[in-house]
Amino acid sequence: MRSKMLRLIAYTALACVSSYAMAEAEGDQSGSADAVANVALANQLAAYGKANKDPIALISAARILKGSGIQDTARAKNSEVSDPKKEAKAHVAAAPTAAKPKSNADAVKDFLDQARTFANGTPEIVALADMTGKMLGTRGAFGGPKRTVDTVLSGHRDVYRIAFRGHESAAIALRTDDSSDVSIAVYDGDGDRICSGEVQTGHVALCKWRPRTASTYTISITNNGDEDSDYALVTN
Repeated sequence: MRSKMLRLIAYTALACVSSYAMAEAEGDQSGSADAVANVALANQLAAYGKANKDPIALISAARILKGSGIQDTARAKNSEVSDPKKEAKAHVAAAPTAAKPKSNADAVKDFLDQARTFANGTPEIVALADMTGKMLGTRGAFGGPKRTVDTVLSGHRDVYRIAFRGHESAAIALRTDDSSDVSIAVYDGDGDRICSGEVQTGHVALCKWRPRTASTYTISITNNGDEDSDYALVTN
């Protein structure tokens, strides 16, 4: 009886996650924008799962992230000084080292490994983690979200200019893995701010909007902390 109940809870949780992602995709022509939002959801679920030792949350996060179709890509950026005092203080000595955000595959493996640990030997949960790792392959690269992993120096801002199509959803997610004080802001072609937010350690800032016309937007990632900060920027 207990075994059946565990399986029911696990499969119901994963079914809800799959239904959510499908509903998002069907309700909007910009499927890759929804994929960016799902990446943010996956990281939020993973943070919850790690904090609460919840293996189902971690397996759900792995399922979403593995199906997101993220492509790692290099982007041109400008690095500008935003705070001369912090910039000078931070670079008197050698820049501190910090772990880069994990690749998509590594993050999925990490989520599933921790889920198995938190399962405490419960065979149904371990089997579910194993099945998730085997049955889900990353979807094709065409039209999927793009991810750039980089470092913003202390007292600096990294500035990207990215074009988005009109009348389709646009989405940007920013995540940092190290202890940091990083903020993001998005501006349209007229210099008006579309959205902004701060990124807390291990969490994600998400911005979604619908451009009226095709336009190039400015994405500014500012490091207000005393140390350099690695980040992952995901866009559709």
